[in-house]
Amino acid sequence: MSEPPTQKCSLIEVFTAVATDPTSASWDVVECAHHTWTYRQLDIISTGLAIDLHNAYGPRPTVAFLSENHPYMLALMLATWKLGGIIAPYDPHAPEPLLKGMMEKVSPACIVTPSTNTVGRKIAQGRKIYLLISFELADVFLEDLGIPSYAFEIDEVTMPALWERFANLLAEEQADLLPPARKDDIAIYIFTSGASSVDNLKPVPLSQESIYYGSVGTLSWLKKTYPAQDFSRLRALGWAPWTFLLAFNCDLGAFAFLSGGCYVFALIPTTYAAVGEQTVTTGYSGLADRLLPAVLDKKISTFSTVPLILEGFMAIYNSDDGRREQIRDALRNMKAYMCGGAKTSPEAIEWAIEIGLPLNLGIGMTELGRKYSVI
Repeated sequence: MSEPPTQKCSLIEVFTAVATDPTSASWDVVECAHHTWTYRQLDIISTGLAIDLHNAYGPRPTVAFLSENHPYMLALMLATWKLGGIIAPYDPHAPEPLLKGMMEKVSPACIVTPSTNTVGRKIAQGRKIYLLISFELADVFLEDLGIPSYAFEIDEVTMPALWERFANLLAEEQADLLPPARKDDIAIYIFTSGASSVDNLKPVPLSQESIYYGSVGTLSWLKKTYPAQDFSRLRALGWAPWTFLLAFNCDLGAFAFLSGGCYVFALIPTTYAAVGEQTVTTGYSGLADRLLPAVLDKKISTFSTVPLILEGFMAIYNSDDGRREQIRDALRNMKAYMCGGAKTSPEAIEWAIEIGLPLNLGIGMTELGRKYSVI
């Protein structure tokens, strides 16, 4: 696959170009548990969901996501962008008053949240916002307000289930439904992480062009910094929540779509159906333990995370003699390890240098895009 043409101005254009190129359409783009989608499959699924969105809300809707990272949410994200719409990812763990404040700031047409999310459903009802889950299921009318909502069973939005639903769709025949991307279109509202109350909630509007060039800049930086590395068809370990710009400029944009690569879910979503036991662990130390198997076993090229995860890996490395060599080799064999969101400790930086980890530290806030320094 050749480099994306310079006239592109959005990640959805880049994704579509890879998905419709015969040489790359069959490449894997998403991996979750033991399930995968190719670029072609995700293109078809997201077009099918875009048709449903269009039928419900017309072109250019604003869609709020109140969920953990999930393959279904990724497909809906692309579907929204195919309609020229805006996504507003909300942290599902945020306190209820903040969530209500976020909705007041953005006023989405609909909220996408699992039917098991009682807080999300309560807020949706209270705000008289249409609760959108699965378009094809029968209406369920909320008792108090009479607002129609669509609830899904989690086994209906697994990757195989969504492919089975849309496999016969001819995406090319729906091209006239999807407006061309415009560089000034708002793509995402991201709330800055410093919000501690409703009074200082700040949604930052990010355009299609800014996210695209942020991703291009990230990949260009890495190619310039590590000229001996091949940054095509990367396997990006996806953990950074989609409420963070890091997830778009690195994991989805630079490492997956722009490289023709694959986004590998670092953890199976708790709302993903029947794939082994889900262990919920709190705290970054426990989280590093949960992330480590994917780092060791998934042949990962890149990983974007926060310093506390890196420090968690360091703690495991220092205390686990049996896996020390395996941990060192898996980390040093990555092509890039991106770390942002907070200050990285001097101890973690020294450890990264010691084991040969290609560590890049992010600087700047959501409003400023993202820049890196290499260690």
